[in-house]
Amino acid sequence: MCIITNVEYKEIRIYRDVIKRVVDIVVSFLMILVFLPLILIAFILVFSENGWPVIFKQKRVTKKGRVFNLLKIRSMVKDAEQKLKSNKKLYKKYVENRFKLKIREDPRILKIGYSLRKYSIDELMQIFNVLKGDMSIVGPRAMLVNEIEHYKRMYPELSGEMEKLFSVKAGITGLAQVSQWQTLDIPQRIKLGAYYAENINIFLDIKILLKTILVVLKGIDIP
Repeated sequence: MCIITNVEYKEIRIYRDVIKRVVDIVVSFLMILVFLPLILIAFILVFSENGWPVIFKQKRVTKKGRVFNLLKIRSMVKDAEQKLKSNKKLYKKYVENRFKLKIREDPRILKIGYSLRKYSIDELMQIFNVLKGDMSIVGPRAMLVNEIEHYKRMYPELSGEMEKLFSVKAGITGLAQVSQWQTLDIPQRIKLGAYYAENINIFLDIKILLKTILVVLKGIDIP
């Protein structure tokens, strides 16, 4: 039984560390070829509404707790985080509401930002994070540093799941991202990330990618 378990783990490790990286590089290059015109159009629209920069960088956490700069096409006003924190009442609501606000009450969102988010166009810059090796195409959601600290205080019983979640690279898409993200509570998101890390394989990745296509074509329900 122990030998079978070790063999299975070795296969998982080879896929996670070698094959998955090769697939990530190939798929990323193909995605750049396909989506570059859309990315450039988004750049022009953001610049027309709110000037430079058109790319937003945010500190996120990936495999083994490493912090990196996650890239997005900017869907918010400049200095959005400072603007939110300056409104203490709204910032408190943001933290209590799982680090999100309804788009209609969020003063940070650009006019074009709604469409960028609804069809996940703002996420396309993360292709370059994948090429760099910070992320994978498929994996758990990349969390904010302050999110992790907050969740550890709120859900100490999920420390084991958090550890599993950070045993793999964060992904552009993943189980949580395609599972009605807006309705999931924090423990569900963490458990889905941990489940993926424990069961990582090429067939699960393909299933998630196919579901991602359907979700993107339909458009994300943004309250």
